[in-house]
Amino acid sequence: MAEQATYTAETRSPNRSSLAQKASRLFVGDTTIWVILLGLMIGSMVVVFSAISQEAFAAEMYGRAFYGEFMKHMLLIVVSFILVSAMARVPTRYYRWLSGAMMIAAILLLVWTLVGGTELNEGKRWIQIGGFTLQPSEFAKVAIVNYVASCLRGKNGEHASVETFVRIWGPVLLVIGLIFFENISTAAFIFAMVYILCFIGGANSKWMLYILGFGVVAMLIFLGAHALMPKNAEIGRSATGQNRISRFMDKAFKPIDENTYDDIMGMDYQVVSAQKAIANSGVTGVGAGQSELRQFLPAAFSDYIYNVVVEEYGLFGSLFLIFMYIMFFWRCGQLARQSRSMYKTLLLMGVGLIITSQAVMNMMVAANLLPVTGQTLPFISKGGSSYLFMSMLFGMALSVSREIKEANLKRDAAASDIEGMPEVEMERIPEMDDPESSYDEL
Repeated sequence: MAEQATYTAETRSPNRSSLAQKASRLFVGDTTIWVILLGLMIGSMVVVFSAISQEAFAAEMYGRAFYGEFMKHMLLIVVSFILVSAMARVPTRYYRWLSGAMMIAAILLLVWTLVGGTELNEGKRWIQIGGFTLQPSEFAKVAIVNYVASCLRGKNGEHASVETFVRIWGPVLLVIGLIFFENISTAAFIFAMVYILCFIGGANSKWMLYILGFGVVAMLIFLGAHALMPKNAEIGRSATGQNRISRFMDKAFKPIDENTYDDIMGMDYQVVSAQKAIANSGVTGVGAGQSELRQFLPAAFSDYIYNVVVEEYGLFGSLFLIFMYIMFFWRCGQLARQSRSMYKTLLLMGVGLIITSQAVMNMMVAANLLPVTGQTLPFISKGGSSYLFMSMLFGMALSVSREIKEANLKRDAAASDIEGMPEVEMERIPEMDDPESSYDEL
């Protein structure tokens, strides 16, 4: 019997080893990030399947496939998984080399959007390419993070020079200007993310104060000018953004009742419906696929998908989703500390900031703690270009984590090779002080 057990264990171990090797070849990079990514993808399938029911019944009514929209979302998830896997295998030096080209492409796409873009949902934010609809502002987030990280990687104080500051903020302010009038929340979001990333990367402190003052003054001028404009006048969707802000400020922290929200079937419909979904949840929720407000909540599958999560899965489900985003940010920070390359450190921090901050913004809108922004819940909301471009951010983060893991293995191997050898005084090589010639650049 003992011999039989030994034989069984020996015959099974090669299969287990082979399976582990296949998994390691498929999921290259950090395991924690992969677990979070796959968890969000699976959660997106389940929640979108429930939240999209209103659109599914409408499609069937007009003779289209009942599961058509959901199958599109499933296809998008598969494409996103392939994109993440492919980008995780690309050396990060290629992303750094392409940072300028990506920034130029983002600017050109945004100009195209203003000149000949497609208007959807009362906003001119999309362009048509080969039958596909893309939102260039989402690609701009990817390009900007990569570009800023590349600019701030300079050594010998170059990252804190005025020239570097201008090289960063010149294109960034141009992108913000191209986005602002059609999507104020995204423009403000990009400004805040770049400012934080520049602060982390040690950009020129004096000019950082100047740019902060410029941003505050520019916003005040815009709000003042808009208040003086005729009621029917509007530049882009500027009036929509200002109206959302003013309605939110007028009703913030007041009871959700007919006295506060007197236009429940009109402008207040979204806010009231979203809060009803939360109130209907309880600790454990009403159960998967049992949401009542998904039938009435506008954009239940995108902007307000977190309300569906809260209603169906309750306090436990909503807190677990928050935990997933916090874990992703924490893991990016942990990996950034291990990197010996400033570019990779800033790229990881930028990816973590964008994904986590956008998730927090979406959840705050769902809880009526922020005015409506139109920011989706990363890798949960149904979407097209937003989902794909978030995949690019995950792929870049996994690429960095893969190289950090390889560098750690090389250092461990080098340390084990010299273990037991007599100690000798080594001459310091100048290249060893250069962060760009560290192990994780190999």
